[in-house]
Amino acid sequence: MKSLPENIEALIVAYLNGDSSADEAMMLDDWRHSATENERHFRQVCTLYGKNPADYEWNADEVWELVKAKQGRVIPIKRTPSISAWSVLRIAAGVALIAAVGIAVYTWFAPTTETYFAEAILEQKTDTLPGNHIVTINKASSISYLRRGKSETINLSGDAWFDLESKEDITTIVKTDGLKIQDIGTSFGVSTRGDSTTVLVTEGAVQLFTENNPGILLTAGQAGVYIASSGAIEPLLTPTPETYEWRNRIFHFGGVTLAEVVRRVNAAYAVRLELQGPVGDCRITASFNDERPETIAEVLAETLGLSLHYEQGKIILEGDGCEK
Repeated sequence: MKSLPENIEALIVAYLNGDSSADEAMMLDDWRHSATENERHFRQVCTLYGKNPADYEWNADEVWELVKAKQGRVIPIKRTPSISAWSVLRIAAGVALIAAVGIAVYTWFAPTTETYFAEAILEQKTDTLPGNHIVTINKASSISYLRRGKSETINLSGDAWFDLESKEDITTIVKTDGLKIQDIGTSFGVSTRGDSTTVLVTEGAVQLFTENNPGILLTAGQAGVYIASSGAIEPLLTPTPETYEWRNRIFHFGGVTLAEVVRRVNAAYAVRLELQGPVGDCRITASFNDERPETIAEVLAETLGLSLHYEQGKIILEGDGCEK
């Protein structure tokens, strides 16, 4: 069999015009089926010339019948098909156009992918995610954001407060510790303590669910709790204060122990309060509205008769007991 002509476009055009010999048709067939891109190129040239590629599928039996029918007769030697420079340019331009259109179509219909990551280490942090979502992350917490096509996923580790910008054509889901929270135009807080995750909704609605539990719907003013060990999702009449206190640093302590006060304040500030001596069971009633941790510690010490001193990153409250 002859070697493949260098000008493959000329061979294809001759084949489409019915000017190629059986030998040339077989060479073209070998080339077409030797690589996927060759067949794609053949179909592009067919399209340029208004031909249907399906009409040019190769049938070896039909070609050999044609060859046998010609045996014993003189078969004219056909010249290698030639093609004008203008035709070559037209084919090349057409192929380039098809490729450009293909890229444009893929870009238009391919899923949009966008990612983002944010974390808070020592202090809470407010950030704006893609899609104009505003999130406040508690200290020692992080989120990762992924948008693929019409779906947004926000993975949360720790505590966060979300003000999500809802869009009719995009589904937004927050995931944390096995729980999924689907946004329905919402502001809500998420807080995980040990085995339980609490969700408090202040605006709009969310659906709490897991892979195996259809869950519950929460609207503004409602809260729910998810227990990871059992997979249970239940309404919660009174959410724990840690769900929201860390965000605005507004505390109301009504006769609670000093140990609880320290635990809740430490959840909201980088500076840590620590207790020394038998003072953890001392009880106090007080309110604080976004005060500095040093101010909170001074009020606690003055109220309970404790001594107060500072170490690097720590405020120590110390005493032998509580003043009655």
